[in-house]
Amino acid sequence: LLVAAAALAARAVTDASDVIAMNGLYVSLGSPSLPGWIPNGGDPCGEGWQGVTCTGTGITSIKMNVANLGGQLSSLGNFTSITTIDLSNNNIGGTIPEDLPLTLQNLFLSANQLTGSIPSSLSKLTGLSAMSLNVNHLDGELPDAFDSLAGLINLDISENNFTGVLPPSMKNLSSLTTL
Repeated sequence: LLVAAAALAARAVTDASDVIAMNGLYVSLGSPSLPGWIPNGGDPCGEGWQGVTCTGTGITSIKMNVANLGGQLSSLGNFTSITTIDLSNNNIGGTIPEDLPLTLQNLFLSANQLTGSIPSSLSKLTGLSAMSLNVNHLDGELPDAFDSLAGLINLDISENNFTGVLPPSMKNLSSLTTL
């Protein structure tokens, strides 16, 4: 049995931190019926989990648009090299987690049931180029967290319930072409 476990570990392709992040995401979304996805262990890159793209041992994107997902988002900060998360057009509720992957370039969470505000940790996503949070139930004031997002090209936060004025840091969005 020990030899079999060692052989399985030797064949694993996916970075261990990414596996932990995927398992947490799967459970937080209510353990939906998705080919390959499991709550503990597994090898998302080696086993071809639905909607998951990898480069080498790292998960680089999760695209599960219109997948009838529910539940909430768990902490996403454990992903080591993910650049794209697209969970648009689902039924995901709860808040956007504070702990977002620093490698994120594209974040698409539109047309869900998200509540609360945009986390101020957004300011740490210096490589972010596109973010769609439209058609949710987000509210409150926008955080003054756009200073370091000079590469942000597309930002869609329409059809939410934000209040107040645009934060001063939005003037630093020099690459923005779509708002």
